[in-house]
Amino acid sequence: MESREEIYELQLYLRVIQLARGLRPLINPDGIYGAETREAVRNFQTANNLPPTGEVDTPTWDRIYEEYLLAQEILGIPEEIRAFPIDIMELKKGDRMDEIYVLQFLLRKNDRRLNNGGRVEFSGIFDDETERSVMDIQRLFGLEQTGKVEKFLWNKLAGYHNVKYLNE
Repeated sequence: MESREEIYELQLYLRVIQLARGLRPLINPDGIYGAETREAVRNFQTANNLPPTGEVDTPTWDRIYEEYLLAQEILGIPEEIRAFPIDIMELKKGDRMDEIYVLQFLLRKNDRRLNNGGRVEFSGIFDDETERSVMDIQRLFGLEQTGKVEKFLWNKLAGYHNVKYLNE
């Protein structure tokens, strides 16, 4: 695992597996391969008769992916709603549309995770606080802090929400 994005994906997969198996504590995806991730990998390896190194090698990754696919079936993940406007390349400061409400909902969830107090208000307007929160999440994922939301970042926010939703 080299990039924050790859580590975040691993953590999301492990969290879905943990949810399907009823395991606690749940890993918190943050894109950092720290002690919590190493322990979750080690626990997974032990449960799947793999050498418990805490590192993700090819056999471990292959088994995690297999278990993730099975976990999705077990959990019966509901059908997704696509809210990002397909005719727009990015959402940015000053935009006003219904889709911004969805973005603000996703950002409020992230604000609570970062202990920013849910500062984004539901207005349907891409305002200063929305932009600051977007920059926070870009920083978290190691992305350029443009303050704009393109489909890649939208998908990251949606993915985090979807995994959290399974636990609520």
